[in-house]
Amino acid sequence: QANSALLDVFTLSQHGNLSTRHTEFGFEATVKETKLKDALREIYRELERAKRFGFTEAEVKTAFETRQKQSVENLTNSQWADQMINMVRYGESLRMYEESNELRKRFMAATTPTDLQQQLQRLLKDPNQVPFILLPKKLSSFSMFSDSSVKSMVAEVQAEPMNEHQQG
Repeated sequence: QANSALLDVFTLSQHGNLSTRHTEFGFEATVKETKLKDALREIYRELERAKRFGFTEAEVKTAFETRQKQSVENLTNSQWADQMINMVRYGESLRMYEESNELRKRFMAATTPTDLQQQLQRLLKDPNQVPFILLPKKLSSFSMFSDSSVKSMVAEVQAEPMNEHQQG
């Protein structure tokens, strides 16, 4: 949206630490100049909306289509190195591209939008969530963030009336 403080956002689905195997679910965002606090509020508002109402059919469909398009013909050296690191860090199987691609196709064929909606709701409503914010290295002032200002923003967003299809 034109009035958004965000330029780009994408999700990170990570494996968590090996001892607990808790899933980590995060976001990385590119933010308009001086709009970091507004962007944080915008992201949290969208998470709160999804937590209350789930994701719309269009959002789930887009997520499915995006995931299906993420299949690549060949792995780069960097991607292969990342797979080896994940094998060591998280105990993942190290698979060749062809095997991974075949498993991804089977997974996508066996997974329904309802399955995705349920998994996302489980992640969003997990009572053991631990939020954290990683700030950019070149942030000119840290005074805009404190525990109390973030807690205040969270409380304000949670108190907002929302409807199912409202975004941003």
